[in-house]
Amino acid sequence: MEYEYKSIAFGLTFSTKNGFNEKVQAYLDQYAKEGWRLHTVNVYGASASIGHIVFEREKKQ
Repeated sequence: MEYEYKSIAFGLTFSTKNGFNEKVQAYLDQYAKEGWRLHTVNVYGASASIGHIVFEREKKQ
């Protein structure tokens, strides 16, 4: 089985007051509708300023 991957990088400077949770949820919902599933979530930087989400799905033949 082969997979394809899609990654999203985003700044973590948003607060929950600025709709951060809603923005992340929108990414998750959008890609789930397209058949992607969540593979990995990473947070980079000493101050946790960058987030990275990786999605995967079976490669269409």
